[in-house]
Amino acid sequence: MFVPSFSVFTFVIKSLLSYFPQLDKKIIKIIILIVIFSFIAYIKISTIIVNSKRVIMNIKVKRKIKKAFTLIEMTVVIIIIATLISIAAITGSAFIDNGKAQSFIYELTGYRQNIKKFYDTYHALPGDFNGASSDINAYLMNGNGNGKYDIDISNECYSAWQHMSYAGILPEKFVGTSVSKEFVGGRFIQQSKPGVNVPRSKIFPNAGYRIGSNIPNEISQNSIMGKYNIILEFMQYDSFDEMTGRGKNGAINPIIMQNIDTKIDDGKPIDGFLVGLNDANNLCNLSTSNVNLGFYSTSPVTYLDSKEEGCIVSLILNEY
Repeated sequence: MFVPSFSVFTFVIKSLLSYFPQLDKKIIKIIILIVIFSFIAYIKISTIIVNSKRVIMNIKVKRKIKKAFTLIEMTVVIIIIATLISIAAITGSAFIDNGKAQSFIYELTGYRQNIKKFYDTYHALPGDFNGASSDINAYLMNGNGNGKYDIDISNECYSAWQHMSYAGILPEKFVGTSVSKEFVGGRFIQQSKPGVNVPRSKIFPNAGYRIGSNIPNEISQNSIMGKYNIILEFMQYDSFDEMTGRGKNGAINPIIMQNIDTKIDDGKPIDGFLVGLNDANNLCNLSTSNVNLGFYSTSPVTYLDSKEEGCIVSLILNEY
């Protein structure tokens, strides 16, 4: 009877961890305990098989040898299968989360590149471009060309996506204005709707992207934010700020958000060029600041260990 050495199980553990680098320490400990238990069980059962075989051979009952041997072998197989299922259950969720994180990074940075491509072509920001109607399409609304996104009747933060669409950079079509027709205080209520006037995410379809220059108070003292004035945000819009169109509900849970932040930035919620901010329910990081309260947290902040979709994503576009 073949009995694998402990080095075989060590190799399996190392291989597993290299394939799933996002596993946390608790999961790693559970996997190691499962593998060690399986190893001990395998040794014990292997010993029983060998001893049983000797006893049965001594009494020369060949038919019973086959039956006993088969039963024990089936037990071994069941234990191995149970171990693999346990490992799959533990790693499956982490694997899916890692896949979503990687796909979202591709989507987020893709929009960042689209904005840069427009800027490199027309030497102006999409939406703010004051020559859009003459250089791209007569149907388009021009921006004022001041190098930032103004929150006013000009709707620059919405026409940005329309400019890129008509320029052939984005395949989707967008209306270029707020979806709200209410006119209050000399301006339309700013309302975003994914798939209509802002891009809808393919990874988290209940949410969409927003480009702007009105820097959230939660990151107003971020050292990188102070140098640039363009941000690309990602959130849900079922509740929103009527003055800015900024959504108040997060779209990504903190576990996935930390994964994303660690992969492309520093892994810290309110530092660096990628930040994960609390939604109105404080479901992203340990700061008491959120999209409603809007003050900057001066103490070190970490992401919550939660599956609740509470993170608003803000990417600082440092090219402009």
